[in-house]
Amino acid sequence: MTALPPRPAPGVYAIVNRVLSPSDERLAITFNGTDQPATATARTDGPAQR
Repeated sequence: MTALPPRPAPGVYAIVNRVLSPSDERLAITFNGTDQPATATARTDGPAQR
């Protein structure tokens, strides 16, 4: 039997997929909480995205 990996700690996470915008920018898709829409924004690697 294989052990399941631990659950991630509560917090805010960005899920980055290999999806590009029409102008070839890498996109970050963020889940904003229950009953809230996900957002897709260009990755900047700035402090707000860490």
